[in-house]
Amino acid sequence: MAPLYAPFISQFWNSPEVLKIISDIAGVDLVPVMNYEISHTNVQLGPGGLDAIRATPVEPPEATEDAIRQFEQAKPKTRRVTDQSKPIIEWHRDSHPWVCVVMLSDARNMFGGETELMKGDGTTLKVKAPQMGCGVLLQGRYITHTAAPVENMPERITIVTSFRPRDPLVVDDSTNANVRNKSHLSELYYQWTLYRLDVISQRARLAGVALQDKCEKNVKDSDRENKPGLCKVETVKWDEMQKWSEDMTKYIQATLHEIRPLGQ
Repeated sequence: MAPLYAPFISQFWNSPEVLKIISDIAGVDLVPVMNYEISHTNVQLGPGGLDAIRATPVEPPEATEDAIRQFEQAKPKTRRVTDQSKPIIEWHRDSHPWVCVVMLSDARNMFGGETELMKGDGTTLKVKAPQMGCGVLLQGRYITHTAAPVENMPERITIVTSFRPRDPLVVDDSTNANVRNKSHLSELYYQWTLYRLDVISQRARLAGVALQDKCEKNVKDSDRENKPGLCKVETVKWDEMQKWSEDMTKYIQATLHEIRPLGQ
């Protein structure tokens, strides 16, 4: 919904300059998954609840002297695993391959607020919250993670944009798992289906181009006159088409599965 309600944000995350930075860091050419996944906002509720969030000032509040003292005292200590008895978000994996998390709050003296990652051996790793205006790129679809609550600041606000590979032939494990129960399904399902159909059409087009190139080569190699119209060499391999069809069927079935009615 960013193009409608936040056009600057939409233009920012779609700009070639930003996409190049994100892609260079990731090592793969990335684009936003769809408009619905541009810059959703996470806000840690404090004791004031929603009313306090609605009264959030434009300028992020700085840490108080007491908060800075807590931060300095805690720096030498080993941070414990995040207490999940009162989580701000449960341990989870994201719906899309890559996410960029940008900090909007003043995190210079923030105690807590880290992104905590679950390692393969069951231990965790805490990544200090980025500073205001800075971002962290995470393969959130594949790494189980959570956010540690901030303990000494009045707010922790981040924006998150999700990305997928631009190349339609690169693996894309996107789902709607974490967003189906929090979204306007009419818009979410429309955008999801449109993006998936675009990928399907690109894959079919590229398969057709590859087949044409292969046929042209076969004609050149087998016909002295190099004339199209009667290729005497087998161009379409049954086993190759079977694999392509199976892959496409899985992709189409996954597309349909992610727009199922709630509760199914």
